[in-house]
Amino acid sequence: MIDTETRLQELQRQENVIYDSSSRYDSLVAMGIEARELKDASQWAIGDIGIELLNEAKDEKITKTEFAKDIGIGRSAFVEYIAMSQFYDTYMRSTYHLSYSHFRQAYRVNKKTLEKAMKLLEYANDNNLTVDGLAREIAIKSGKPECIKMSLEDMITKYGNIQMTVRESIDAIKAEAKKDQAD
Repeated sequence: MIDTETRLQELQRQENVIYDSSSRYDSLVAMGIEARELKDASQWAIGDIGIELLNEAKDEKITKTEFAKDIGIGRSAFVEYIAMSQFYDTYMRSTYHLSYSHFRQAYRVNKKTLEKAMKLLEYANDNNLTVDGLAREIAIKSGKPECIKMSLEDMITKYGNIQMTVRESIDAIKAEAKKDQAD
């Protein structure tokens, strides 16, 4: 039989392990956020550099292709970074604490209208939406519920029937979106 003191020491050790792993997790989350922010910053920086390059270039197509190759990224990514940097100035980028991917999502929907894109970003910021959450909101508002991505776990939580087929789940999502549009 284990004495009380030994048992108390064991409980204290377990508590320290839980605390240490929680603290470690928080540290890893902070490191992950920092890495994502560095990636965001690099995408904006490459876009800004691309704008400078285009201001000096004679043959835009060749320059984009060659420059993208020389810095080790795909041409399409380079073109996107430039378009994003042209669409959102540095002040707009700092208005919300959102990722580059949030800005890209809003840009893809509103390439012509900065005001509409900024309203989407404001909505995402105010509601603390992930990029996937913003994509779902855009799909619902655009009347394209077939574009909504929902995990099986989300479907089960929302619709409660684990026996529901994927087709039934999609039909339920579409019906809900139509109902939301009617309201």
